[in-house]
Amino acid sequence: MNELDDEKLLADYVQAASEEAFAALVSRYINLVYSAGLRFTSNSHHAEEIAQAVFIILASKAGGLRRGTVLSGWLYQTARLVAANFVKAETRRQRREQEAYMQTTTPESESSVWTQIAPLLDDALGQLGDNDRKAIVLRYFEKKSDKEVAARLWVTEDAAQRRITRAVEKLRKIFNRRGVTLTVALIAGAITANSMKAAPAGLGAILARAALAKGAAAGVPASTLAKATLKGMAWAKIKAGAAIGFAALTVTMAILFIAPMKPPGSPAAPAGNAQAPANPATPAHDNSATYKYSLTELGTIPGFASSHFTALNNRGQVVGGATSTNLESHAFLWNHGAMTDLGTLGGAKSLATGINDAGDIVGSILTNGERHAFLLRNGEFSDLGVIDNFAKLGGEGNTFYAPQIKINNQAQVTGHLTVANLDSRSFLLDQGRTAYFGLLSNSTIFYAEAINNRGEILGRATPVHGSTRMRSMLWQDGKAIDLGDLNGMQSTAADLNDHGIVVGSVALTNQASSGKQSFQAFLWEKGRMRLLGSSNNKTSVAVAVNNMEQVVGWAQTDKGRYYACIWNDGEMMNLNDLVAMEPGWNLVSAEAINDRGQIVAQAVKGKQRRIYVLSPLNLPAQIPAQPIVTSPPPERPLVQITPFNLVSFDALPGGAFRLRFVGDPNARYGIEASTNLVTWTPLGPVTNQGGYMEFIDADATNFMIRFYRAVPLH
Repeated sequence: MNELDDEKLLADYVQAASEEAFAALVSRYINLVYSAGLRFTSNSHHAEEIAQAVFIILASKAGGLRRGTVLSGWLYQTARLVAANFVKAETRRQRREQEAYMQTTTPESESSVWTQIAPLLDDALGQLGDNDRKAIVLRYFEKKSDKEVAARLWVTEDAAQRRITRAVEKLRKIFNRRGVTLTVALIAGAITANSMKAAPAGLGAILARAALAKGAAAGVPASTLAKATLKGMAWAKIKAGAAIGFAALTVTMAILFIAPMKPPGSPAAPAGNAQAPANPATPAHDNSATYKYSLTELGTIPGFASSHFTALNNRGQVVGGATSTNLESHAFLWNHGAMTDLGTLGGAKSLATGINDAGDIVGSILTNGERHAFLLRNGEFSDLGVIDNFAKLGGEGNTFYAPQIKINNQAQVTGHLTVANLDSRSFLLDQGRTAYFGLLSNSTIFYAEAINNRGEILGRATPVHGSTRMRSMLWQDGKAIDLGDLNGMQSTAADLNDHGIVVGSVALTNQASSGKQSFQAFLWEKGRMRLLGSSNNKTSVAVAVNNMEQVVGWAQTDKGRYYACIWNDGEMMNLNDLVAMEPGWNLVSAEAINDRGQIVAQAVKGKQRRIYVLSPLNLPAQIPAQPIVTSPPPERPLVQITPFNLVSFDALPGGAFRLRFVGDPNARYGIEASTNLVTWTPLGPVTNQGGYMEFIDADATNFMIRFYRAVPLH
C-alpha cells in the first residue's frame, strides 16, 4: 500500500538523506500538488512555482511529521496554503477583480460541472474538517477504493463510506451557498474526473533537486512562498498552543453524594463507581484484525491489592484510588508508567477523582467520620469543605465508594453535596466564592455531575416531592435542557465534550423479549437524542466521549459476555479486536477517552482484574488545543480556602428560596445570584449571628434556574 511506502520513503530520506527516496515521493504526488496549484491560478507556470514551494516545505519538515500522517492529505493542505499565499502576493493589484471572479457562480452559457466548481473547490475543501478533507483527497483525488480509504483512516469500510458521503454533502451545501446548485453525484463525478492534472514531463525531477537544496536552487518566488507558508504554519501552531495558556483561571466546585444511577449488571459504572463482574466467557475475536492500540498496565501502589481508575487527562495521566487488603485507601497519580502514592492527605482515607491538563487534582478524604472535598494544586492541599457524613470511601468488597468531584481545564469542579436537612444541592467554588444551585421552575433539584471546558454542566434533575424518575439535564447557555429518554423508562447521561455532545444510556422496553428492559447507548447533540449502533447486543452503555466525537463504553451480548467497545463515526467496534491481549484476558469496559485517543479500560481473567491504558499506535505528540473560555481574571490566587458549610436550602410556600449556612463568626457576608455563572447580581448582605446566617430570595419564582454564592464583604 502507498501509505506504508510513504513512511518508509520518508524514513529513508530523514535518516539516511536518501535523495532517491525523496524523488520517489515527489514523483508519486507531483500531480496532486500541481493540480491544486493549477486550480488556484489557472496558470501552468504559477502552478509549477507552487508545487516547487510545497516540496521545499516537505524537505524542511519531513523529520517532524508524526507516524501515521496521511501524506497526500498533508501535501494537499500545504499546497492549498502555498497557493493562497501566491494569490495574495501575485494578484494584489487585481484583488477586486479576483474577488469578483471567486464570487462568480454558474456562467451564462451552459458549461460543465467542473467549470462551475473548480474556482470554488479548494476554498470549500479548506472549510471542511481535517478528517473529511482527507477522505475527499484519498477517495477522489488519489482514486482509492473505500476499503483503502478505511484502512488509511483507521475506520471500518462502512464508516469510511459514510464519512465520504458526508464530506461530499458538505461540499454541496458550500457550493449551494455560492450559487452553484448541483447534486452530490455530479460533484463527486466532476472531482474524480478533473481534480488531478498531469504535471509537465520532467517537472518532478526538477522540483526534487530544488527541494533537496532547501530552496538554494529554487527560484526566488518559490523560495519566498515556502518561507512565508512555513511561517504561517508555525504561527498556527503557536496560536493553537496558546489556547490553553490564555484561558483565564477560574475555580469551581461541586460534589456528588448520591452515586449516579447505572444499568443493572453493568461491568463498571462511569468513573469507576463499581467493579466489573467476572466475565462469563471470553468472546471469540477476529485474530486477523489489524491492531490499532498498544497496551500499558497501570498496576497499583506497592503493598496494595488493587487500583480503581477515576479520571484521565490529555497528557495521559491517570488518577484514582488504591485499596489494600485491610481496606486502606490511598489516592494515586499514574504518570507514564510511574505510580505515585498521594497518601491519605491528612485523613484516614483518600481518593482522587479528577485531574485536568495542568495536573490539578481533586478528590475526597475521610476524616472524623466525614467526607471532605480537596484540591491539590502546585503541591498545595486545600480542604474545600464537608461533603457528607457517610463514612465510606474507596473499595470495600465489591463496592467502590467515590464522591464524584470533577475538574476541567479552567480549574472548575462540579458535583453536589448533602446539607443538614438531608437535601442535596449542587454548588460551585469560583475564585474562593461558593455558588449554590437553586430549584428549576418546576420545583426540580438539579444535581451537577460533570463540566466541560466551556463551563457547560451535565447532571440530572428530580422533583422535590413525589417519586417521578430523574431526568438527564444539560445546563447550557444559561438554560437547563432536558435531554429526553426516547420514550424509555429513564436516561442516564455519563459524559459531555467541549462541543456540547452528551453520551450515556437509556432504558428501553424490548417488545421482542416479552417487554423486558434493556439499556442502550445514546448520543445527544443539539436537541436530538439518537441510539448508537449496538451490533445486536443485549446491552450497550456509552461512558465517555472526546472532542473528536469518539465514544467508548461497554456492551453485553445475548449470551452474557461483556466487552469494551468504541464507537468511531457511529461504527461500533470491540476493543479486544484492536489490541494484542495476553491469552485469557478480556477487556470488559472502557471508561475514559482523551483527545489524543488514549483509552482507560478494565480487563478480567477469571477473578483477576487489571486496568490498562490503550494508546493509539499513531499517538499525537501534542495535546490538542482546548477552547478559550472567556471569563474575568482571578481576583486572587487560589490558596488555602476557609471552608463554610451549607446548612439548608429550602423552597418556601409561595416560591421564595431560603439559604442557611455557617461560616466565620467574625466575617461579613453578602449573597449574590446569577442565571449564567458569568454575571452576578448582589442580593444583599446577611446578618452573621455567631457564624450562623440566613437569607431569603423572594424573587426566586421569576427565574427558571438561579445560582447563589456567598461573598465575603470587606
